[in-house]
Amino acid sequence: MGTDRIAALASRNDGLITLSQLAKLGFTRRLASGRLARGVWRRILPGVYQTSLTPVTWHQRARAALMWGGPRAVLSHESAAWLLGLVRRAPSGVDITLPRTMRRRSGSASTT
Repeated sequence: MGTDRIAALASRNDGLITLSQLAKLGFTRRLASGRLARGVWRRILPGVYQTSLTPVTWHQRARAALMWGGPRAVLSHESAAWLLGLVRRAPSGVDITLPRTMRRRSGSASTT
């Protein structure tokens, strides 16, 4: 069943899925819109959705930022330092770096 494929993919991505991943599974943007409207999913960043309404973790926000940034995005600055154990607490935001050749992206991850 289609929803099983969505759940399986989201479970491998910290409970997140993108519109492009949904399209690869054969679903349209309408499915995401419907689930958002019903309050089943939460929008974390443009085109990136949390498939359960549990509190958003820092790791989910970091993965959402990378999914939103694309395949060449990397965690950087304080975010990378925290994951490497170089700082004691998780940063309040998520820092990513994109290659110069990519267009600028703006957005903020939901913290609700």
